[in-house]
Amino acid sequence: MTQAEKMAGIASAVKRSQPSIMRLEDQSFLLYGREKIGKSSLVASMEGVLILDCEKGLRNIECDYVTIKSWPHMLKAIALLEASTGDYH
Repeated sequence: MTQAEKMAGIASAVKRSQPSIMRLEDQSFLLYGREKIGKSSLVASMEGVLILDCEKGLRNIECDYVTIKSWPHMLKAIALLEASTGDYH
């Protein structure tokens, strides 16, 4: 069987998934990456976002944030957000 025949055989088995519509405000996520590539700027541009700042790196960004000082502080902030019915998604 030639490579072209193998590829033609696999092409007939390939399907495309149809994901449900995902609303960003229904999602929680952790954004990770190298420094100074725009992670905080990207997140700050979204509505209803509260940044849990672990690095004191938001000096030049207009956003809502809480400075996180320790792991127990992070856990408390997450618990308060989960219990809240406020403006943050």
